[in-house]
Amino acid sequence: GSFFALPQSPQLLKQLTMIAGFDRYYQIAICFRDEDLRADRVQEITQLDVEMSFPDRDELFLLMEETFAAVWRECLGIEIERPFPHMTYAEADRRFGSDKPDVRFALEIEDATEATRASGFGVFAGAAAVRFLRVPKVFSRSEVATLEERAKELGAKGLAYVIRDEAGEIRSPIAKFLSDGELDALAPAPGETLLFAADTQAMTSRVLGALRLQLGHELGLIDEDTFTFLWVTDFPMFEWDEDEGRWSAVHHPFTRPTDEWKDAFGDEPGNALAYAYDLIVNGNELGGGSFRIHEPDLQAKVF
Repeated sequence: GSFFALPQSPQLLKQLTMIAGFDRYYQIAICFRDEDLRADRVQEITQLDVEMSFPDRDELFLLMEETFAAVWRECLGIEIERPFPHMTYAEADRRFGSDKPDVRFALEIEDATEATRASGFGVFAGAAAVRFLRVPKVFSRSEVATLEERAKELGAKGLAYVIRDEAGEIRSPIAKFLSDGELDALAPAPGETLLFAADTQAMTSRVLGALRLQLGHELGLIDEDTFTFLWVTDFPMFEWDEDEGRWSAVHHPFTRPTDEWKDAFGDEPGNALAYAYDLIVNGNELGGGSFRIHEPDLQAKVF
């Protein structure tokens, strides 16, 4: 009837095995997650934890791909195509508004920031980023209103839209502020609705990334019978903590900077990249990890 909880995995104990000369350590354990609940997080999981001494990333990825392929083959009778594709964090955010993109369907985020810099629509002209989804449906006013409410729940101030109906007519309350050149650049096709977010880059990702997933399900764009595996790589090292007024680690403070940022992360912490990666399946994070810092002077600099 007893249990214990750790604030994090027993990292020091595992790394002592590396220092002692073991090249690999595996831990298979039933874990009860002492973490915040969310829709895609179950409380009890079977965890495979791996520590390896000084591997290169390709070696680690190959090992994990063979492991997941064996699980899918033996448990589901499905052969997974390998090698898994790679996508950087920056590309995932730019195209899908998420660090765990569901790539079973298209509906990628498009950028209209430069095309609307001189726009007569002040919301676009003054925003740090203007991005949109090109949805293959002519929405009614009530449907747009419902989507706008969802966008506001996510933090948006509103949800601008441009509809070109099947007859080719433009329907939009902001159309009168957009020039012919802007409409040509946006190029809505008959039967399409463009849904816009105009805000910071991070907020447009948050809003459009969530709406993309919602619409993918509602419009039947997702192939529910397929599994798409994806490595997301090159995560940022740091993010700015508004509450504490300082930089904090995105993954954890022991994550190794990439070779390109090893000597420069202190100068541009907001741009520095880390050897951190996640394995994504159908928009869900099934695993993740990072390379550790093993030099005391580099670790001190990160702290």
